[in-house]
Amino acid sequence: MRPLRAVKGQETTTSIGVFQCPHCGVEEETIVGEREGPFKCRKCHKIMAEDSEELNKIIVEKQVNAYVCPECGEKVSDTSMNWCGETTTGENAVMCPECYIILNGLLLIHHGRLTHQFEPFYSGTDYFEFRHSPCRDKEHGGFCIIYAVLIDNQGRVIFNLECTDCGEIDALKSHTYFLAKDKAPGGKEHTIEVIYLSPKLRKRIGKHSWDDL
Repeated sequence: MRPLRAVKGQETTTSIGVFQCPHCGVEEETIVGEREGPFKCRKCHKIMAEDSEELNKIIVEKQVNAYVCPECGEKVSDTSMNWCGETTTGENAVMCPECYIILNGLLLIHHGRLTHQFEPFYSGTDYFEFRHSPCRDKEHGGFCIIYAVLIDNQGRVIFNLECTDCGEIDALKSHTYFLAKDKAPGGKEHTIEVIYLSPKLRKRIGKHSWDDL
């Protein structure tokens, strides 16, 4: 599994080819359906093209916003084919498909990647931090910045983390194993913590696509 990082890409523009419906004019980046055709428009439901040859004839060039990937130098269009979620500023997160870099901000991560490389680090009393274990011998010891904290409809706290050494990002949900692993019942490795929310806070928690993960 390739590491996911967030690095600001230079803003630019680029040209992409889109399929334009000859009936209603709607533009599609990709066509969903049978490989051989016929191909229907998702909006007006009319036949856009009978086969691949006709499909190629309705491709038009379109200028769109883009970012230059600092790793590979490619222009990555700010379009749905490169979106991978939402940034902390509410924008669609644009990811380079080759380098796995978020080019326009920090990604809100609702479900961690389960690499087990990010771990909670108990630091005394009721304090804890997070560490990126592959970077424990580097300058900052692999300690992480918590750049966003999310709460799902189960009351679980989701910490979005960025390693201060390598810039890799990931997420961990709240569990009791980093606070009371030796007290887990039945000899289990950990137990899921139940977090009770105040009525006022509970009202502010809306429905999200990532609830119940």
